[in-house]
Order: sequence, then structure tokens, then C-alpha cells
Amino acid sequence: MNHSGQTAPPAPTAPAAFPAPARTPALALAALLTLLGVPVRAPAQTQVPESIPDKAPLPTLGLSARPSQDVSGGLATASTDDLELSIEARRLLQSLGIDSGTHTDLTSRLIAADDRQRLEALSKRLHVLVTHFFRPRSGPIVHEVGPALLKDYTDPRLFEAMLERFDLTSDDSQWVLLDHMRRLGTPESEAAIAFAAVIDRDGPLAEKAAQTLVRMARDRAESGGDLAPPRPVQELLARALARPNYRNAASRAGEIAASLRLLDALPMMIAAQAGRRVGDRDGRRARAFIAITQQTPFVADLNPVVGDNAVAFDPVIGVLTTGTVFSVGQTAVISAGTASAFNPRLLRATQELASFGWGGRAVEHLGASDDRWRSWLSAEFKPYRAAVAQGAIDDAAERAAPSAKPIDLLDPSTYAPAKP
Repeated sequence: MNHSGQTAPPAPTAPAAFPAPARTPALALAALLTLLGVPVRAPAQTQVPESIPDKAPLPTLGLSARPSQDVSGGLATASTDDLELSIEARRLLQSLGIDSGTHTDLTSRLIAADDRQRLEALSKRLHVLVTHFFRPRSGPIVHEVGPALLKDYTDPRLFEAMLERFDLTSDDSQWVLLDHMRRLGTPESEAAIAFAAVIDRDGPLAEKAAQTLVRMARDRAESGGDLAPPRPVQELLARALARPNYRNAASRAGEIAASLRLLDALPMMIAAQAGRRVGDRDGRRARAFIAITQQTPFVADLNPVVGDNAVAFDPVIGVLTTGTVFSVGQTAVISAGTASAFNPRLLRATQELASFGWGGRAVEHLGASDDRWRSWLSAEFKPYRAAVAQGAIDDAAERAAPSAKPIDLLDPSTYAPAKP
């Protein structure tokens, strides 16, 4: 009621169906279209959740970038046609007269920017996959859904993270990962498998990776190809053999080289099996300690004890240890006045490969002597291989392995492929 006694008209109220005021112009336009009865499609969500329920569908990232295969064996690249470049980026390319499918410095920078976002999204998605689908106790069901979940992971820059994530998963999950990389059939994927087989700690994933690597070589040989792996794999094996103090890595590299019949790796295996001379430091913890000492007690300290009109001292007894402590860091073989540390596991692989390349002849008489192996390599093995290359010798071992072999990773029964 106003001062004149008249009742003020009620304030107009908004219709009940009118949407709430929007905070942004885009939402205001959507609210207006809703009021007019025009259907509005919600924008696509590309956020990657931190976690999803066990049976929830896999979040869609909306990524269409697919690395193209590089037949030259280099890193996989992606053309701009395969990437969903923004409108601004495409307009910029058109204004510069650059075709979207042409590889230039500008397009490379744009691709790199998109790749960073793509790799970050795939890395987050990988964490979700391993947490909810490839659990440590996941069963055989992963063989059915695993290939579909990993089909987007073809970028070589993600392989190391994938191997690290799957290191503690179940056996079925690890087989799915290794079979996914095997089906890619690229030098980078095979090098990643070799990395897990050689560099990884001595665990189930390393064993499966070694078997998968040999299976890939068998498949190439059965299809008429070369048994030898691609160059990136050979370089990785060479780097592992060049550091014999990492015994597990050198042993696995030697076993794989022997299984794949890489005769070019034999000189490095001979050098690696002996390791360093005894007395050299290898930076690893000692295997054992031998102490020859003498202990002498002495008064190390005095603790005062105070009483009524009296004081005394309680002695603290210490022990002085004198003598000699031997640190056992390596296994040594004494031969002809020299001492060499050797790797028994790598020695067996070296003996098999040497026997295979020497026409199936026994080489056990060489033992673990570094000097004998080097003399045999220059005086016997190299002339024999030169004669085989010239056709002067029919090397039956090239077509059939010796009947008795210390190791045989080529046995297909040790390989467990993923179920279809």
C-alpha cells in the first residue's frame, strides 16, 4: 500500500517454464532455444574421469589421431589428415597456402601440440584401464575385452608406460599387452617387448616378453622372412651385452641372441661372459663377507653413580675388532695365472650359439677361460664362417639346430598366445 492508500499492483512473475538465467552467452542461447521448443544437443564430454565403476562403459575421449606406419622403421608419425585440427589451425594453413597433408615445419609444430594433449589423455585413460579392467586378479575375460581396450595405444611413446603399468597385473593381462604389441608388428613394438625381456627385473613379465619375442621371430621365419629381429632390437641386445655387470640383463640378452641365432652377437657374448677382471669395482653389493678378526675388550666410558656421601663409576665395556675383512663380489675362475669373473648363465647361451655357428661341434672344452674363447674366435670360428659364406663348407647347423641344446626358447609350447 502506498501513501495515498491505494494498493500497489503485484510485481510481474516469470513463467514457470522459463529457464533460469544463464551465466554465459552460450548457455543463454541454449536456454532461449529450449523455451522456443528447439532441440539442443549437449556438447560432447571429453573429460577423463579419475575413476569409473567396474561395469561402467569405457569413457570416450573423442580422439581420431592414428599414427601412420613408417616402413623405414623410424618413429611412427601422423599426418594432419588423421588429426582433428582446430578450425583456426586449418584456416592458418590455408592462408599460408599449405596443404593439410603436407609435412612442413608448421604442421609438425601443430601436430606436436595435438600429440601432447593426446598422449596426456591416453595416459590418464591407461591408468583407468589398468585399475578397473586389468587388475592383478583379473581372469581370462581380459582376453576378450583386452584387445579392444588397447587398440588406441599404438604410439611408441606410450609403450614404456604401458609396460610399467602392466608389470604387477595378472598373467592374463600381461599376455594381452604383449600380444597387442606383437600384432602391431612394428620395429618399435618389438623393441618394447625386447626392453621388457632384457631390462625388466627378473619376473613373470620378463619371461613372457622373451617368449613373445622369440615367437615373433618364429612367425617371420615361417612366413619366409629372416629370423633376426629388427635393428632396434639388436641394438638393445648389444647395449645389454656391453654392460656385463648387470648380470640379469646380459644373461637375458645372451639367451635371446642364442635363440634367434644372432651369430654377430657372439663376440660380444664372449666378452660379456667373462665380465671384468677380479679386483675391479662394479658398483654392486657384495655377495658375501669373510672376516678374520680378533676382539679385545676395553673400558669405553664411565657412568658416575652418586649416593649418600659416596660416589662410584660404572664402566661401559667396548670391543675393539682388529683383523681383515674380505668382500666377495664376483665368482672367479683361475686359469693360467689370470682371474676372470664369469656369468654361468650367459656362458651356457654362448656355448649353444657357438656350437650352432660352428657346424654343431662341441665347445665345452673352452670352459670359462676368456683367453681360450678369444683364441678360438679368431683362429677357428671366423675362418669357418668365412668358408661357409663362400660356399666351401655346407653348414648343416644353419638348417637344423644341434640335437642337444642347453636352452631352447624356440619351443612353441612355452608360448601362451591370447585367446581369440
